[in-house]
Amino acid sequence: MAGRYAAWLASDNRSTKFDCNSVHILGQYIDGSLTPHDAADQLTQSSNPYSVYVAILHLAKEEDTTDAHYMFVELVKTIFALGMAAWRDENEFGNIWRDTHDSLWSDFADIKAIHNEAARQWINYHTFSAICLASGMKLGLLVVFDVILEALEKKLAKNTTIEATHHANILAAAQYFIHVSKLLLECPPNKAPDYDTELWKGRKCYSAERWAFWKERWEVLRQNQNLPDEITEAARRAEVSMGKAEREAEREKTKKKK
Repeated sequence: MAGRYAAWLASDNRSTKFDCNSVHILGQYIDGSLTPHDAADQLTQSSNPYSVYVAILHLAKEEDTTDAHYMFVELVKTIFALGMAAWRDENEFGNIWRDTHDSLWSDFADIKAIHNEAARQWINYHTFSAICLASGMKLGLLVVFDVILEALEKKLAKNTTIEATHHANILAAAQYFIHVSKLLLECPPNKAPDYDTELWKGRKCYSAERWAFWKERWEVLRQNQNLPDEITEAARRAEVSMGKAEREAEREKTKKKK
């Protein structure tokens, strides 16, 4: 694993940012040779927050397994829990997460096919980000909602390039509904985008009506037989998770009334 990670980062045009020792430790950790605490201890003793977080985030975009994503999240939270002055600022991780996202976007915008490397990295990164949010980590929800709007409030186009980016955004957005539907339902960002979208004709804010519209869109995508199975299955899981979040929220309201 360490060798595979080193190869991934060596092929990245931003590889000068990566610390080889950190990559080796991360590879050992994912292999199971190090516990979260041991890996966190070694990383904090031998490197700095920026180098470690950049490496983790760039590896997260390459990994296509949720097990590895969960392990990365557990490691970051373990680093926070050590309480070391230079490492306990969650905002620093969030800022680097945003910078990495923006860098990925610049590559993703020009993809020609859903299986393009940049498209898979985009989907992997948002899967990891959804798992971060599910664990209670603080990330920029406005970025998350932008992906959702790109996925659910645009018509499916026939143009191949547009279709590829749209399909990738659908798969990326689905991860947030699959992992953190309840958060999206109960804690949307205070600021809504001030631009119009193709399909949403309501007020430019996040509301129960817009949530219901998104749920309907997942149903439409799930039933679209022209879409790849990967997308219809992601739509199904997103729709199911939204229903579960609604039921949980309703049960909590009922308990409070008693």
